[in-house]
Amino acid sequence: MKSKPRILTISVDGKRPNLALAKVKSYYEKKGYIVVEDYKSLTQKVEKIFISCLFDWNRPKVLPWLKSSCPVVVGGSGWSIDSKLPDEIEKECPRINYGYTTRGCPRRCPWCSVWKREGSLRRVHNLLDLWDGYSKDITLLDNNILADELHFHRVCWDAYRHNIRLHFYQGLDYRFVNRAVASSLGMIRHKRYRFSFDEPKDYNLVDVALDHLSDAGIRRCQWFVLVGFNTTLKEDLNRIDFLRRRGQLVYLARFDYTRAPQYIPLARWTQCPRFFTALTFEEFLNRPENYKFKEYWKDQFSK
Repeated sequence: MKSKPRILTISVDGKRPNLALAKVKSYYEKKGYIVVEDYKSLTQKVEKIFISCLFDWNRPKVLPWLKSSCPVVVGGSGWSIDSKLPDEIEKECPRINYGYTTRGCPRRCPWCSVWKREGSLRRVHNLLDLWDGYSKDITLLDNNILADELHFHRVCWDAYRHNIRLHFYQGLDYRFVNRAVASSLGMIRHKRYRFSFDEPKDYNLVDVALDHLSDAGIRRCQWFVLVGFNTTLKEDLNRIDFLRRRGQLVYLARFDYTRAPQYIPLARWTQCPRFFTALTFEEFLNRPENYKFKEYWKDQFSK
């Protein structure tokens, strides 16, 4: 009896769920292939290897596989921002409680590549297309789901009536938060909401969004604060202090994952709620473990 053909899928970024490889698996299993996800368990030759590389620092992990005797397909933003699945695989929608209901974004933020890779916002699935019918949790990868308010409310309604807890993986766009959006966010079961405060010019819009969220019973969210792109240290600290005074949590989003030393104590402070809620950044810098970083910040505090 002839054995079934095999393909191998590899995520070089670790064990995090990988939607592209899930689509590859769904497509090839429907065609009668055996899809192997752990190369260490291989006992027979495979016909093709699909590799996903989401982060550019993992590119060296791909190189040894390129020497394989069978065809190798490499994709992911860490390999090339232009990489795409073939159309017949892209349209697969595996019910793994993880994925996109929209793709693209109407914004043209210079620090972001989503609009270059995916174009303007468009609907691709309903929430229940992603659901296996059993799980009480779904993770949405949509880059800007609030930009389509009608679709967003439909997603929340589907989650509400099936008692599904939603996790919005990307930062939500506070500029689209109005009373109705905040009400829907407050209605559903959810993991902690995350937003992005990228530009210092938008204090008033953030303030309005926080008021709407508070009125809907959402008191504390986590905010990504972009640093290292086109802002000064003073502007970075002011945004963080503003969010801290409003009772929010902060995650430092370093552009291009910069390891500039001035951001190390800022990241330590924001990522430790015990210190972030109790100490100002200046007080945190005065702790002995941070003395070596004080030189970078000596001129940033108001007298």
